[in-house]
Amino acid sequence: MNNSSNNSSPEDGEEHGELVWNEFDWERYLRQRDEAVTEYRRCYDQAAESADRLDEVARQLGWEPTLDGDLEGEDDDEFDSDDLDPYTLHRNPVYVATRALFASLIERLETAVVAGEGIAPAQAFTLLRRLHRAEMAVVLGVQSLDLGDNTLGISELKRALGLLNSAMGVLPDAAADAAPGDAGPPLSRYALARLFDLREICLRVVRECRQEQEHPRDDDEQS
Repeated sequence: MNNSSNNSSPEDGEEHGELVWNEFDWERYLRQRDEAVTEYRRCYDQAAESADRLDEVARQLGWEPTLDGDLEGEDDDEFDSDDLDPYTLHRNPVYVATRALFASLIERLETAVVAGEGIAPAQAFTLLRRLHRAEMAVVLGVQSLDLGDNTLGISELKRALGLLNSAMGVLPDAAADAAPGDAGPPLSRYALARLFDLREICLRVVRECRQEQEHPRDDDEQS
């Protein structure tokens, strides 16, 4: 994974000096990151029926299927407008993808409870709590990876996997959660697809981290 890159050229510091942003600048930046999450959700919803929807969305957004955000053959001397912005967790592709999927799950669950769509409020509360804990574990895991601590990152992502598995066990039966006249998929089918994809993202990142631990890249030899 290359999620710890600050996405800036070696000369950025000399040309632009030390980054000094005020609250307005950071608010603009955060709104752009919110738009990135919204764009991921839009692409995902369009590809929701595809068996390889994660890879399809990654390609649409210019990411590799591994979600590390790099493109093969990318010219390091060319930068888009975002490349001069600082790197933060908000720009991590894994964070963007998981944030979008968790948000869509929570919104769909809230809608189902209001509509009385086959899930009791107490059951929904338990599911929401597990989703919240899983999302926090993912965020902490990605942050740990960005800080260079792969072992801690793997541990947090393994916690997220356990919580996602437990969330699946709280979902209502598929035959009981379809609301009359509902044009969209039943809650259980909608949620299961996204829970499985969240698990797949976590598993991919853990697998990639372990591969790096077993075969570390020697940057000195490549320089």
